Amino acid sequence: MFLIGAIPQVLTGWQWPFEDFEVLRNFGMYKDQYATPGVDLEGVGTVALIEAGELVFRGVESDRLRGVPAPLGSMVAVEHARGFRSLYTHLDPEIAAGLDYELERAITLGPPGISGYTEGGYLHLQIFDQQLRRRVNPAILLPRYFDTQSPTIEEIGLVVGGEIRPASAELELAPGEYALAVSAWDTGRAGDRMPRLAPYRFVLERDGEQLSEVVFDREHVRNGTQRLNGRMAAELVVAPFVFAIGSVELTEDPVRYTLAVADHHENVTVERFELAAAAAPAQAPRGERRLGEGHGAGDELP
Repeated sequence: MFLIGAIPQVLTGWQWPFEDFEVLRNFGMYKDQYATPGVDLEGVGTVALIEAGELVFRGVESDRLRGVPAPLGSMVAVEHARGFRSLYTHLDPEIAAGLDYELERAITLGPPGISGYTEGGYLHLQIFDQQLRRRVNPAILLPRYFDTQSPTIEEIGLVVGGEIRPASAELELAPGEYALAVSAWDTGRAGDRMPRLAPYRFVLERDGEQLSEVVFDREHVRNGTQRLNGRMAAELVVAPFVFAIGSVELTEDPVRYTLAVADHHENVTVERFELAAAAAPAQAPRGERRLGEGHGAGDELP
């Protein structure tokens, strides 16, 4: 029986910056060869702190600097108990400049999207674990917001000669090991307006035995290379909403695989498929499209 890992517990007493909000871009969502290390939120009202803390950094966009590119605009970083820091960007410059060092949770940081390049007015939030020296996915630390939509698995494919071919029992491929790529996403909430979001967890099983697990928990940069949970982001996310989650072994005997994709709220989509090898060259047919092409792979919001 397939079991997906439990979602980590939230931190007691923490809150989202808005009571009512929508997630425009979530942790790990890929765009322009870069995976988001936090979340972009469009909320109602003003921005609140996730928890009381001490102001440890502020950057205020001013008239003098408006000729210099500043995509994040005015921002503040707040240190909390338990070794965490939170970063809030696109703030009102006047409010950010007037903050005291000791900040209560109820203090307002003003409306979102006042400064920087927001293209619509949103808050960008990051949470940093100082002990691990990693950015942490806010959705695993903050209270769960309403979400009953299960992730979508559009297609499962095998990487063959640089192309991705749909995984099926009819594949004419020679025996061997092949990388597995999945086109999948989560919608967060019901509604046509919601963008595609990155799923939280992928689990691949073969005959009930777990082969691989990919979880979007933490992010850091080492030697100029972005890594998600220790893996190079550019290798894990091969295209927007196309994820390299492991490999499968093709033999002459059919093998049953199970793929589960989960979001942050334990909504899970499971797909089962069977693969077998054949005595045929491992080459993609001419004109084979790449997984994710033609399906709105770049539809996430700017």
